[in-house]
Amino acid sequence: MAVFSNLEGTMKKAFILGKNGAKLSYDNNALSVHNYRGTSLIPISAGEPVDGTHLITLSYFNSHSGGGSSSALRGTTDPAQSLGSDGDTYYKVDSVSILQIYVKDEGIWKPYATPTDSQYVTTTVATVSDFQQIGTDYVYTLPATTHMRGSDIIVQLQAAGGAVTGSDVQIDASGNITVTLDSQPTSDINLVIIGSTTLSTPYSKLINKSDWMASGSDFELSIPQSVHGQEAGSIFLAVYQNTIDSATSVSPYSIVAVQTSIDSTGNVILTASVAFSGKIVISGK
Repeated sequence: MAVFSNLEGTMKKAFILGKNGAKLSYDNNALSVHNYRGTSLIPISAGEPVDGTHLITLSYFNSHSGGGSSSALRGTTDPAQSLGSDGDTYYKVDSVSILQIYVKDEGIWKPYATPTDSQYVTTTVATVSDFQQIGTDYVYTLPATTHMRGSDIIVQLQAAGGAVTGSDVQIDASGNITVTLDSQPTSDINLVIIGSTTLSTPYSKLINKSDWMASGSDFELSIPQSVHGQEAGSIFLAVYQNTIDSATSVSPYSIVAVQTSIDSTGNVILTASVAFSGKIVISGK
């Protein structure tokens, strides 16, 4: 008698399929397939899955998910192409370090490629004719979409003779830079910018007046290296002040000079004669 022709049989929680065959049982919302005695589970053959809810075979898993017999190999020289199989990993080592990592794919050992960083310092040249006279001032604007260094940037002006005097540098929340001179420039001016790179991001903090701590007649603001996370020993920073006085940080900002102390471990202390709101950017690489 065919099992599936018997309605009463298919309504049972367990039944045996074939003589001394498989025992199918349904219990606790799960289907199990045992030997006919019900003492051990038995394997089930299946076709290739065509839907995300289908069961997969061991063969399918090995060929699609990296399972199977992939090995981790190592040596002190580059791996020979005859060595290993697709999916294997090879570590080239010396006595103390891993020098390179390879993965075999399509019969070829492929090395790990170290990402290339973008430029840490970039320079944009503002020519004399780039400055537009506005009232008694001369103004040059460098959009963030042009310098492409982000909004958390450190900017320094350089002229042929060195420092640029009578200048004001403003930066808005988007990173647009506006340079204002109190007299017409007589030579090109370089805008030297440090900002985000492919592999690094400067630390940025908005400063409110309440963040400063009184220290004698001055005010101090401390930023430990453990907070800013930039590499000690090669730290650059810029301090900005609101162009419009406020208790809290509001764009745009002007570069402001304050006393700066950086110790050997990268801890930063700013000292100013008055508390102000603005922004600080710290970069180390």
